[in-house]
Amino acid sequence: MSDDERTAAREGAFFGVVAGVIFAAFELAAARLSDAPLLPVRMSASLLLGPSAVGAGPFAPAVVLGVGIHLALSASFGALYGYFVERFDRERSPFFQAGVGMLYGLVLWALNFQLLARATHPWFLGAPQSVQAVLHACAFGLPLALMHVRLARILRPALVV
Repeated sequence: MSDDERTAAREGAFFGVVAGVIFAAFELAAARLSDAPLLPVRMSASLLLGPSAVGAGPFAPAVVLGVGIHLALSASFGALYGYFVERFDRERSPFFQAGVGMLYGLVLWALNFQLLARATHPWFLGAPQSVQAVLHACAFGLPLALMHVRLARILRPALVV
């Protein structure tokens, strides 16, 4: 891995956390509309605690664990995005990156919900999947991509065409 790829992965981890917070805000707003205000955080906790985290079990541990898991996954997905953007996209066109970011969000949704959840965490499929797909694309992938474009223009203008 080159120094530029390592730098992009570190930046991606940070941007992934920021995009994860944006995504969580939208998830929590959507859950509030359905009278389950902290369900998304409890769903994250259920990755380790199992389906009992979604139910009426202890509130605080599930919320703290859920936030930690959500942010760790967001950082990991952001680092992966940063690495691949640095490796394969030298152009950094904002419009192209926006599309790539949204596609990345959809790929994350497909892998996490349609493949992994079906096999190991079926209670995740109770959420409306069309809403989840849109939120992954627009509230995680898009902000992640746009932060990468903006950083490239500010910190690394020599790489921008």
